[in-house]
Amino acid sequence: MELETVPRGFAGREFSAGELELIREVVASCVGLSRAELAKTVCELLGWRRGNGSLKGLECRRYLELLDRCGYLCLPAKRQRRPLGSAVRIPKTCQGEPEAAVLGSVEEFGPLVLQQVRDEQERRLFRELVGRYHYQGYAVAYGAQLSYLVFVSRPL
Repeated sequence: MELETVPRGFAGREFSAGELELIREVVASCVGLSRAELAKTVCELLGWRRGNGSLKGLECRRYLELLDRCGYLCLPAKRQRRPLGSAVRIPKTCQGEPEAAVLGSVEEFGPLVLQQVRDEQERRLFRELVGRYHYQGYAVAYGAQLSYLVFVSRPL
């Protein structure tokens, strides 16, 4: 593609012919990087930053995709992801099977042990129990979160 037909301006920035050639070289030579990683690399090389100093990664990725559509460069294919809104498959184990019903007040079964979920095995158990017994089932929560398991020490 001719350099004269390539869009030079994007998100308030004008790119020189040298910068466009550098972008093309980075994309061609960094095989195996994702589109986001390529965008961050280009931002670092060109010093494309926000007022607070962070990289303009999203804008750069969109510009790279524009250059790809124009035929100026060839980006790697988008990585396959699980479709948005698709259900999370949670395997069922014997650990989550229902046991005898526990009826009574908390005082009768104390002390209760409250344990923060910390490793992968506990995380799987938490997901299974919520998926089986919560009325809404299990869904991946947005953002950071803390999860806890509660164990009954002894019935009286």
